[in-house]
Amino acid sequence: MHYGGSDPFADAGIVLENSPDTVVSGNFVYLQHSYPNGIEYRFSATRGVLIAGNISNKAIVSRDGGAAELVGNSQGSLMRRFWDSALMLAKRVFEAWQ
Repeated sequence: MHYGGSDPFADAGIVLENSPDTVVSGNFVYLQHSYPNGIEYRFSATRGVLIAGNISNKAIVSRDGGAAELVGNSQGSLMRRFWDSALMLAKRVFEAWQ
C-alpha cells in the first residue's frame, strides 16, 4: 500500500523491468497517488511473463515494449473486487469444511 498521495516520485506498485519469464500472481495493489498504473511490465526484454490473479485499483499495462499474458486480474474498484474474492474464498472454505 502506498499512502503518500502527494509523492513527487510516484510509480506503479509492481514493476518488471527487463525481466523475462517472470510470474506475478496473487497480489493486492492499492495506491492513493495520481500515477495511473498499479502493475507495469517494461522494456522489450520483458517477455514470457504471466500476470495472473492480481487485484489493483489502478491499471495493469505494458510500457516501452514489454509483453505479458494477463489472466484473471481485477483492475479498478478495489473494494468491490476484494469483497467478491473474500466471499468466494469463504464459500470454498465452508464447502471444504462440510
